[in-house]
Amino acid sequence: MIRKATMDDIPLLARIEMASFQKERYPIDEESFYELMLSPAQVILVYEDTEKGVIGHLLAEVMDRQTNLSIDSIAVLPEYRGKGIGKDLVKAALEFAKKRNIPSVSLETPEGDRNLREFYYSLQFKDTGREDNFYGDGTACIIMKLIFTLLLLLPLPAFAQDAPKLQMPVACELGKTCWLVNYPDTDSAPDVARDYSCGPLTYEGHDGSDFGIRDLVAMETGVPVLAAADGKILRTREGAADLMPSKEEIKALLTEKKGCGNGIVIEHANGWQTLYCHLKNGSFKVKEGQQVKSGTPIGLVGHSGVAEFPHLHFTIMKNGKIYDPFSGATMGAECKTTQQTFWNPPLTYEPVSLYAAGFKSGVPDLDGLRIDATAPSYLRQNESKILTFWTIIYGAAAGDKIELEIIGPDNQVLAHREIIQPSTRARQFYYIGKDFKEILAPKGEYTGVITLSRTEADGKALIRTRDTVVKIH
Repeated sequence: MIRKATMDDIPLLARIEMASFQKERYPIDEESFYELMLSPAQVILVYEDTEKGVIGHLLAEVMDRQTNLSIDSIAVLPEYRGKGIGKDLVKAALEFAKKRNIPSVSLETPEGDRNLREFYYSLQFKDTGREDNFYGDGTACIIMKLIFTLLLLLPLPAFAQDAPKLQMPVACELGKTCWLVNYPDTDSAPDVARDYSCGPLTYEGHDGSDFGIRDLVAMETGVPVLAAADGKILRTREGAADLMPSKEEIKALLTEKKGCGNGIVIEHANGWQTLYCHLKNGSFKVKEGQQVKSGTPIGLVGHSGVAEFPHLHFTIMKNGKIYDPFSGATMGAECKTTQQTFWNPPLTYEPVSLYAAGFKSGVPDLDGLRIDATAPSYLRQNESKILTFWTIIYGAAAGDKIELEIIGPDNQVLAHREIIQPSTRARQFYYIGKDFKEILAPKGEYTGVITLSRTEADGKALIRTRDTVVKIH
């Protein structure tokens, strides 16, 4: 019998790896299999014998915006090889791709194994390339691909008809204590990213919704992550530290497929699943197999995995396909397609948020603001030789006009700065300052004002403004 792998299979999967890949590559260990299980793009099929149990597996990944299933490896215990188990696993992977409207399947085969390639030719695979030194022994591989032409007759993209109604998965108030920073990328074109409204609040290939919180102080205080709908805890992975990874660490995490950090997968009715990533280490309140209701606390917002700031990455999927909960369409649908939101009540789209601003004596430090972005109400005069006003923006878009001002106690403009945003950024930090030199800042009330202006695609003007007051005493 061939079926999808479960968490209970992991020790056997690791055993098969150890028996199969000592020379070609490093075997995948149990911890890495747990991470693979958390990935919505990963497909793990197992061959289960009625008497011997699991004796083989196939690893594949849905890639290129769900247009290709890449078969990464096939492994069978040595004593069961030569019985057609690997070939049956490949055929099962092809059926998986067909049922999910994935239009192509790719894989690599040893250049010297003509018999294996003949088998793939019989399944209509074609040679598409060659790569030297692909295997651990220095031999080359032949890259092969199968395209299901009949799939072009099927309606794409798909819209969900039986999706669960989702509540917001974070216990916070949008626009005040948390913010929607990134949406799923709906544009299938390479190097182009658009959210469901055709706006810029996403990045290339982003497959979820990011709910950001203010700073690390808010994270340490504790912001609950909630089950978005009734279901059962399917998989969990914990143990990743809450920190900002370096470029080298990000590369390693992505290579090891641990970008999600601490994550939970919930299984819902009709085959739906939701994924919760970057949770705070040690915060899990649920265990695998546990039934949960919509709104049940399952953990806390964290900074684990590949995360530039503390936030929850939320993904909803079915049968290997990822859906945009704001439009109801699969990834790759055109923006502004007919929308049937999964959210109940619907979540409001906010194209840009001036989410934090405040004054500081001296030059502000972004690393410090990552820790604590609260705005002080008072500053001491004897510490205010230089007075600065800072702001952090979620969703600054290329071409935005951003103006910052400091207004003194006598309503005089003490400092003014104007910036044309050079590129679209999920988070953008700016500040302006006034150097009072030896006289120090006069006592009184100071106002900092930030104004962001944007001309939208339809020609309408979008303006957002925020002011913050501080008293120097």
